Amino acid sequence: VPGRPRSRPAALKLVLGVLLGVAAAYFLAGPLQRLTLGEAGDALRGLGPQGILLFLLIFAVVQPFGVSSHLFTFTATLVWGQPLAFVLTWVGATLATMTAFGFARYVARDWVQANLPPRFRDLDAKLERSAFRTIFWLRAILWCAPPLGFAVGVSRVNGLTHHLASLLGCLPQVFLSSLLAHFLEGALERDEYSVGSLLTTITVLALVVFGAFVLGRRLLRKKPA
Repeated sequence: VPGRPRSRPAALKLVLGVLLGVAAAYFLAGPLQRLTLGEAGDALRGLGPQGILLFLLIFAVVQPFGVSSHLFTFTATLVWGQPLAFVLTWVGATLATMTAFGFARYVARDWVQANLPPRFRDLDAKLERSAFRTIFWLRAILWCAPPLGFAVGVSRVNGLTHHLASLLGCLPQVFLSSLLAHFLEGALERDEYSVGSLLTTITVLALVVFGAFVLGRRLLRKKPA
């Protein structure tokens, strides 16, 4: 609607998200300390291969529509431990990028084109000469950001190029997320879980997300080579 005020800036949304995370950490500290994580993990591991397939399916289908990838990393780490959690996160993240791409290209192309954030709308021009390299670096910075998959889905880039670039580009963020999850897992195992430890994890995660936001925005603003 012409004249309607623009939505809150992304930076403000990030700050509000961090504040909500802090509040959730404060109120969940006690319940999580009383939760028997070993029993919950045993129940999921007891499903065997079906549990892993279910995890990957939910990751691939749900994440492109707003659920944080870090949540899946933490879940995989607490249930299956490293290094399997790293592999599952990497595979799940790659499948999620493919879902976003496929949804935009084959299911809701017109809707996606009409609702892409402005900075993603001219991505096709940036991908014309260096599609693989551009997608690789954007994935390395923005990881599974749904708008990226949607934008490439409505572009002229072929699917194989997107999938391979995403597979490799996701690795740095998967590594960082796995490190944070490993830190949280260690605190839980040593009975050192507290509001402070979780707030530290949230703070580090917020800094990573904010840094990715700034770098990604700069990369998207660059003119095509």
